[in-house]
Amino acid sequence: MIHDELLAEIDERALYLGNGDSVYEALRAVVELHNPNKVPKGLWCTECSKRFENSGWYEPYPCPTIRAIEEQLK
Repeated sequence: MIHDELLAEIDERALYLGNGDSVYEALRAVVELHNPNKVPKGLWCTECSKRFENSGWYEPYPCPTIRAIEEQLK
């Protein structure tokens, strides 16, 4: 699932349960933080890669956080 599709899935579930559902609001906030960023070798997770700043290493996207969310939404 691409990033925008994941956000749309979360939005759809939140609408089904009611817009004010704080669990889906929190989940959406996490997904927004862990967004993909393009580098020459592919996609990397913006949030996870912050801890490796200046090292030249990037966390590939989807990162473990996004993969866990996708798995639970199946």
